[in-house]
Amino acid sequence: MSGRARPGFSFLELIVVIMIMGLMAAVVVVSLRPASSSKIRKGFVRDLNSLAYSARLAALKSNQAHRVYFQFVDKTIKVQSVNKAKSELESVKYTALLSSRPELVNIPEQASFDAFFVEGKNEMGAAQLKDAWFFVTGQGLAQEVVLHVRDEAAKTEHKRYSLVLNPFSAQFELFQGFVKP
Repeated sequence: MSGRARPGFSFLELIVVIMIMGLMAAVVVVSLRPASSSKIRKGFVRDLNSLAYSARLAALKSNQAHRVYFQFVDKTIKVQSVNKAKSELESVKYTALLSSRPELVNIPEQASFDAFFVEGKNEMGAAQLKDAWFFVTGQGLAQEVVLHVRDEAAKTEHKRYSLVLNPFSAQFELFQGFVKP
């Protein structure tokens, strides 16, 4: 063998490049994989809690009741302030204090509501409602709410879940299966 360097790559260099490409491919595959049903559910609960908390803060700040308004046809949830003087509901535009909180939450496509209990009464009844809501008072207390939700994309054992609102913190807690109100 002569003392000159041969053109090309060494075996070690090729192995290192192949390992780097394999790591990059693994990262891409994981990031392109669709979100699982449980991740979508947890994201929805997180966004809903953020919206409910915004309603609580806005109610405390204005000393006026606010309602968290579910529109099942549009699959959206928003907060509205209650104007007692005019007996009207107005959509809330948040100030800079609440700008990091969403004004609108989208209900996941695979989620359908089986029951919407407010203060122990099922607002949905036998018919499918177009909308439902609960109130947060000017003192920051929310009505007692239990939501029964069915996840059409989930596996059979995790298809049904409940969201139970803590009236003091205006935060929902997630439970597997349907919880009695």
